[in-house]
Amino acid sequence: MYEVTCFHCGHLAHISPDVERCAVCGADLRHLITPDYAARYFYDRAAQMAAAGELTLALLEVERGLAYQPSSELHLLAAILAQRLGDQDQMRRHVSSIPVDDVLRPEAEWLLRSQQTGLRSLPETRHSAVARAAQGPAPPAWLSEPPVVAARVERPTAARANPVLYGAVAVALGLFVLWLALEPIADVLRRNWSAGNAGTAQNTPTPTVDLANDTTATPGAGADPAVPTTEPSPTPEVPPDLVQPVAPQEPVAGVTPILPDQSSFDLQGFLAQTNRPDLADLEVVALLQGTTLKLQGVVQLFDQRASIIELAARAPNVTEVDATNLIIRLPETYTVQEGESLWTISYKLYGTNRVAELYDANRSTLTSPEAIRVGQTLTVPVVE
Repeated sequence: MYEVTCFHCGHLAHISPDVERCAVCGADLRHLITPDYAARYFYDRAAQMAAAGELTLALLEVERGLAYQPSSELHLLAAILAQRLGDQDQMRRHVSSIPVDDVLRPEAEWLLRSQQTGLRSLPETRHSAVARAAQGPAPPAWLSEPPVVAARVERPTAARANPVLYGAVAVALGLFVLWLALEPIADVLRRNWSAGNAGTAQNTPTPTVDLANDTTATPGAGADPAVPTTEPSPTPEVPPDLVQPVAPQEPVAGVTPILPDQSSFDLQGFLAQTNRPDLADLEVVALLQGTTLKLQGVVQLFDQRASIIELAARAPNVTEVDATNLIIRLPETYTVQEGESLWTISYKLYGTNRVAELYDANRSTLTSPEAIRVGQTLTVPVVE
């Protein structure tokens, strides 16, 4: 905190860019905050967030500091954070914002050159270019190379059309089309003929022999030979419950189906290896489909969702992160931690500036947006 003397009440006041008013009389003391202290204040806060792995929040804190008091130190820190996040356009924007006569300009240009070394080879130095120019201009290319004479291309002679060959091809195509048209009709006729033959064979009566009136019996026989009678065997009956339909299997509740081209990914183990056990305890699962990592689950803070996406993008064999099913369900209350302000709490919860909504929801316990204390419980409003 910056210690000054209030010019209204004469008391000592501790102010900062987040606390600009006197705690005794409420006078606005922002004009007493020096530019160097304002830049150092936001620089230190962003450095602490970056050291804790919160690169996105650190970059947002630097942007807030630049909006409050622009400085070359903050632009350089923002360029470094943007490079670590992979945002090359934002990095170049912050480098170009540093004046050319500033002492930090060479360091910023070195940062820009280090980013370009992976894209192209190092350019030649100024001394090598001057030495090469001193050797004299190179002769024009048209003097050192022999003239190129265009080769003569002979035009192919057109083959004469043979009308007999064309006629034979046309007749063959016509016969082929006619065969395709008559083939279904011939198939129907063949099936009807086969069905008619089968019906005739079934309707032909089987001849029966009447043994009682048979005149061809053997002469001299004293009695008719016994003829065994064949009883028809009963037709087996099929029970009606022999074939039963298979009941459809219901999906097991709480189990996410895994498609054939998907494989599970140990997101909790990966987050624990990146020194983020707080994120590993969240109920978030990941499925790896090719090189795309699909996240599913529920988190309570925007900061948690952004950190999980940022860390998941660094996982091996992952080129894209799909966080469509990773949703945010805000808590009803939030406990103030050390070093937090209403502005940082807003970005941690919503990812944007919702200080006015937070303050309106907690007017009964807050006299001003700056009058928050560590351990205080704030009501989290639902915003659209």
